[in-house]
Amino acid sequence: MTDSPISKPASVPPNKAAWPSIRLLVSVTGVQTIGWLSYYAQSQMYRSLMDAFDKREGDIGFLYSVEITVMVIAMGLAAGPLTRWSRVKVALVGSMILMAGNLASAFITNLGADYSFAGISSFHLLMATRIIVAVGGGAMVSSVTAALASAPHPERAFAIALITHSLLANVEYPLLPMALIPYGATGGFLFLAGSALLLLPFSFWLLPSNKQYQEATAKESVWISLRRAPNRKLALTAMLALFIYEIGQGGVDRVTALIAEGTGLDETATGWVFFWGANLGLLGGFLATWMGSRYGYLRPLTLGIIFNVIPGIWFVFCENGTQFFIVYFVWSMGYYFVTPFFFASMAQLDNLGRWAVAMEAAWTAGDALAPWIAGELVEYGGFLYIGALVLVTGIFGLLVLMSVGRSLDARAATATPTE
Repeated sequence: MTDSPISKPASVPPNKAAWPSIRLLVSVTGVQTIGWLSYYAQSQMYRSLMDAFDKREGDIGFLYSVEITVMVIAMGLAAGPLTRWSRVKVALVGSMILMAGNLASAFITNLGADYSFAGISSFHLLMATRIIVAVGGGAMVSSVTAALASAPHPERAFAIALITHSLLANVEYPLLPMALIPYGATGGFLFLAGSALLLLPFSFWLLPSNKQYQEATAKESVWISLRRAPNRKLALTAMLALFIYEIGQGGVDRVTALIAEGTGLDETATGWVFFWGANLGLLGGFLATWMGSRYGYLRPLTLGIIFNVIPGIWFVFCENGTQFFIVYFVWSMGYYFVTPFFFASMAQLDNLGRWAVAMEAAWTAGDALAPWIAGELVEYGGFLYIGALVLVTGIFGLLVLMSVGRSLDARAATATPTE
């Protein structure tokens, strides 16, 4: 075989089945939905939290940033050990922690903005409960990412899992306002806790970690495990690009409900726009599933990022609900198309899933900064500043990830066919 610019992962030969198992997809769908549900609710709960605690946009953005930052830390700490830990146990424990945190959030919110304990305001107590939620969510998401990276044909596994998970998670958009409108943020947190309880049984069919690798790395730390992973330079380059890229995408995502409010949509109408826009946007995921790796990585990454960035900028120019729906649909389609290729490209660098989990942590780290930055930009400069943020971060991400795609395509071109 001709030398490749990418080292081949030294691990157990991957499963050659063409499609991931139904049991794995069912489990991934439920666990992924629980792990990300509180994150997805942030945009819709923005106004309710501002009212409940009498806070400005920047304050709520900072709260969200703290929550996502802790989620990133939990994901990063799990990246190495998940090659040997039981993914089922990690998902179950994470779900219980997440439920407890959401119940505590509902209790604190119900006490009101004027409550304090030992000199600590209710808003800061809420922040502590959101940290608990983040730890549980990060553990759950990491267990799913590691399982999918170990599946046959990871680009297809990630695409299918994204579709099935999104179909379930998108139900939150029209249902959450039913709890928010009569009960405010307290109702929203109770809704999140109840949803996690309903989906808890989905955790039992995650792919186990590899027994041989478990024994070889039983006492290995997180950082040593990542240092042992192949293709470190290319993986770190991709992680930096996604970190910057997601600051823009996460920023516009967190204020979409506020933008919708400015176009005249109320909470219920916004929920349905999110629901239908996201579900129709899954066409991008179906396209990614069909494509697999047949066109390499450079072209799909380039196309997907462009169709994610342009509507992300276009959001700030929406003048009515119809325009907002169209933009949200195109934006969602770009996201659902490109995301499987982000994860699959990292899985190609290490099929034990270490770089895929670490990349998700880096990506979410950008998302952790996004709410705070977006909140400050909206408060002091308006939505046009969000459009500028999406443009700058999008160009950077596109240029760097195109180089990653070229390297992966070069590897495929020099590899000996195995199918």
